[in-house]
Amino acid sequence: MQAMACPNPASLPSLHRLVAVLLGWLTVGLLAVAAPAVMAQSKGPLPAATGTPAPLTPTSPPSPAAPAAAAPSLDTPEAIAAAYDNAVNAFKYQDFDAAVPQLRALLYPKIRLDFRRELLVREYLGSSLWWQGKREEALDEFTALLVKKPQVKLDPAQYPPKMVSDFE
Repeated sequence: MQAMACPNPASLPSLHRLVAVLLGWLTVGLLAVAAPAVMAQSKGPLPAATGTPAPLTPTSPPSPAAPAAAAPSLDTPEAIAAAYDNAVNAFKYQDFDAAVPQLRALLYPKIRLDFRRELLVREYLGSSLWWQGKREEALDEFTALLVKKPQVKLDPAQYPPKMVSDFE
């Protein structure tokens, strides 16, 4: 297998030749501008950090000085908004193992959201449970959603037909 060399700009059609020449100029111009600026900011190598802890490995125990991470408090509107954003992101990235406890924390033991967000969290929690194979728990959440807003429907473009039929 031979390595392909860059084509000579003269051998390219006129539009491609123009683009190749402009990219060449742009690259040279950026290097000419960026290199002196980077060198001017550099003051030599960074000093080594003293007392840097050894990286944790899967087999190393946690440091006794580090306290265990406490569950985030949902007492302030900012904390609730952040927890809501994290839970919705986990759902949208299909990380249902992380999404389910985060979504539940927003609803139980006390609902901490406005009505519109509560409906969305119930929909996401029910569908997350459904995708995890916990159909009875999913149907419980879907029922709670329907009790809150009887005319709600699952979007068939977003959810599989079996889930939509289970919901209905």
